[in-house]
Amino acid sequence: MVSSITDLKLSPGVVVNKFITNNEKLSLTKQVELLGVSRSSLYYQPVPTDFKTLEIMNQIDEIYTEQPFYGSRRIAVILSNKRKEKINRKVEASS
Repeated sequence: MVSSITDLKLSPGVVVNKFITNNEKLSLTKQVELLGVSRSSLYYQPVPTDFKTLEIMNQIDEIYTEQPFYGSRRIAVILSNKRKEKINRKVEASS
């Protein structure tokens, strides 16, 4: 049985989009309080991931799938060699 909205394991963005309305009887502040999400989630706009980052993430996934025992340092070295550009452990490609 679900005792609260947080038991549903929904992300705050989903909760805000599905359950919060601009209701005259119940303020937005009260609605987010009742739903157990922060008020800042009302205003959060997700930033889309750029193509280059997605490409790097896919390559990391391929390397890790082939060699799951490789750590982040080794994966970064392999990725840097494949792409011919410096890739650090935090998945930031240098331009």
